[in-house]
Amino acid sequence: LDEGMLHGGQGQESMFEQIASGLRSCKVVIMCISDEYVTSENCVMEAQFACKTLKKPVIPVVCGKGSAWSESAVAMLLRDLPAALNLQSVWNETGLKHAIVCLDRAIRNILAAPAPDKAPSTHAPSPPPPAGTRSLAPDGKLGRITAGMRRLALATISPEP
Repeated sequence: LDEGMLHGGQGQESMFEQIASGLRSCKVVIMCISDEYVTSENCVMEAQFACKTLKKPVIPVVCGKGSAWSESAVAMLLRDLPAALNLQSVWNETGLKHAIVCLDRAIRNILAAPAPDKAPSTHAPSPPPPAGTRSLAPDGKLGRITAGMRRLALATISPEP
């Protein structure tokens, strides 16, 4: 759900009702995590609603430049997940294409998994990144990966320093 998709005005659903409705109807939550995300009360509330109340499957995607998010309440919500897709080290088109393949695979694995009451969902490990690119999830552990998909194209693809 993107802010641009929300509509306002009198007599229509509030922003929070629209977000809740979107979360209820989705099959997978792609949670774009950054330092800014975890300092937003609305985003934290959205994460808690998706994870704790709805118990939706979540694919965390680390965006932005900071690492303070890893010490947040959102990180605690996601601590039992096997890995996050880390876009902080994506600097070129090849890396972005690899990230999209990994995200697509994670979504397909979740959608193909039996319902949670029948069997736990498992995520296949990501394939190694193409030669000449950096790893997207260096150690495979969410808690050790530092630092919203809304900003993917603009915030994470920039010339390598």
